[in-house]
Amino acid sequence: MPHNCRRLYSLLSLTLCLSTLWSCAYQPYSNSSVSSQGQNDSENISQNSAVLSLIENAESNIASGNYNQAEANIERALRIEPTNAVLWFRLAQIAQDQSQSNEARNLAERALGYTPSNSNLHSQISKFLETL
Repeated sequence: MPHNCRRLYSLLSLTLCLSTLWSCAYQPYSNSSVSSQGQNDSENISQNSAVLSLIENAESNIASGNYNQAEANIERALRIEPTNAVLWFRLAQIAQDQSQSNEARNLAERALGYTPSNSNLHSQISKFLETL
């Protein structure tokens, strides 16, 4: 897959993932948030404002082509929430954008380890891994 296509796929995947996550991030917890499998739909979304700010900064860095700073922001967020699958997945996408396929695979596999197998995020990460 050409580099520009991988970048576009990565950005589209991220946009879909983040728009879904952002739309759920500020909903207060209620019993209606619990899915039929008994899992909280927002279990992979950070409720930490510092993490959300770091993600926002990383996305701004990516938009301006500053991948090193974006990576640093996500890594800082991971120090706050080391088991956040969304952060690990985003780091994998950044690695892929920099043509670091082996690193992207390792990071995406780590993200899978923190994601329930029946979640949308798990499916997105699996599809991402298939493209590497």
